[in-house]
Amino acid sequence: MRKELSDKLLKHLKETDDLWLKQYTLPISCETESDATQSEYKPLFNGSDLTGWTLKRANRKGYHVAEGKLVCPADGGGFLFTKKEYSDFSLKFDFKLTKAANNGIAIRCPLVDQKPAYAGMEIQVLDNKGYPKKLKPSQYHGSVYDVIPAKR
Repeated sequence: MRKELSDKLLKHLKETDDLWLKQYTLPISCETESDATQSEYKPLFNGSDLTGWTLKRANRKGYHVAEGKLVCPADGGGFLFTKKEYSDFSLKFDFKLTKAANNGIAIRCPLVDQKPAYAGMEIQVLDNKGYPKKLKPSQYHGSVYDVIPAKR
C-alpha cells in the first residue's frame, strides 16, 4: 500500500513538475505495521506541554494541552510543527473530531509560514459527513490533500 501510494504521488509530481519535487525526496519504506513493534514508536508529544513543537501562524487560541491531550479549539488553529525533522517514519496517532472539523497532518514539510499542504504534503483529517462544503475526491479524510484521494 505504501509503495503504491508513493509511486502514484511520484508519478503525479513528475507530471505536474510541482516545485517541492525538486526540493524533497520521498523515501519508500517496505516495512509493514506488523514489522514495527509498539516499542519502536517514540512519542512526539509529551502529554503536558508543547515542548518540542513550534506553532506558526497561530490564529486566536492556537493549540493547547488539556488532560494529556493536544487540543485545537474551534476558535484556535495555526500550523504546529515538530522541532525535530524526520526522514523515514511511521506515524500512529489517535484523534477525535468535532462536527464539521477540518484539520490535517503535514508530512515532508519545511518549517514555513505558508500552508503546509502546499509546501509539503497534508494527510487530510476531516469530518466528511459533517463538513458543510462540497469536497473533491482528494479532499476527503485520509487523502493526500489535493493530490491522491483516500480509498473509500
